[in-house]
Amino acid sequence: MPEKAPLARRFLALFIDIVPIVLLVLAVGLVPGSTQSLFASDASSRTASLEVRRAFFDWPFLAYVIYAMMLEVSPLGATFGKLVVGIRPVDANGQTFTGGRAFMRNLAKWASILLLGTPYLWALFDKRNRTAHDLMVGAYVAVNTRSEAEARR
Repeated sequence: MPEKAPLARRFLALFIDIVPIVLLVLAVGLVPGSTQSLFASDASSRTASLEVRRAFFDWPFLAYVIYAMMLEVSPLGATFGKLVVGIRPVDANGQTFTGGRAFMRNLAKWASILLLGTPYLWALFDKRNRTAHDLMVGAYVAVNTRSEAEARR
């Protein structure tokens, strides 16, 4: 069975994965002129602008879930952040998991983030450093050894 991944690597991988999404959202949100309609004199212009902005800020959550799910079920077996730090999510038997399990795990991961990260704290008390979203789908994150990475290619 693969070795469990240290928590510091897990958080670094998440950081690497979400930074590009956050930067994109900030860049679009700060485009010159994009805030003008927020200060328009009529309420309908302000409302329309807020609806567009709200929709744009909601899509990164779904984009991340799809991104992570697709890479975790691919031959790579992990997101780019996890690949950089040398870890990968696996099922209870140490195998790459299916699309449904990957989708539910990543959806639950974002729910954890929206709950101010408190479900991540469970990993501090679990022998295998599993978070709430890992426990929900019967998974854990393992160190990706060189031989395992080469075997999947």
